[in-house]
Amino acid sequence: MKSNISEATIAGSFNSELNNMGHNFWLENEWLNESINSALEEYLSKNGKNGGNRPDCKMLLEDELGNSYPILIEYKVGFNKMVKLDSNGYPDLTQLNNVKNYAVNGAIHYARAVRLLTYYTDIIVIGAVGEKNTNGKLEREVQVWWVSDANYGKGKLIKNIMILVF
Repeated sequence: MKSNISEATIAGSFNSELNNMGHNFWLENEWLNESINSALEEYLSKNGKNGGNRPDCKMLLEDELGNSYPILIEYKVGFNKMVKLDSNGYPDLTQLNNVKNYAVNGAIHYARAVRLLTYYTDIIVIGAVGEKNTNGKLEREVQVWWVSDANYGKGKLIKNIMILVF
């Protein structure tokens, strides 16, 4: 079913939820910090060109030990746009169309830039999708993935949820 909804509506719904939880977040064109922004600017873009990577939403969360973890979020319209896996069950980043058209694949692409070009070795990525149901109500889905040196930047699914909670 083709959803009659825009990506901006999906983003607004999730960003409102983040705001209600009291989280600081930075949108696509907003500055997060020097190292992350430089990495995103320098790394190959989702279109295969130089730089200009812009996750839909960015956050930095700190754990109880003071370690900071970048969180990169990518929004898409349609449940079928969450993730495209390769034959080994990892998000397929070998095809630029997968990186551009699937929320998790795009977010992991951004995480690779941060992992390779900054001192952050553990990045959380969130793919968030939504579409209207037959009653016109917005339904949403979230997948949370961990991208790390420990998983060679391929990503590991942490959680598949309907709402954001952290």
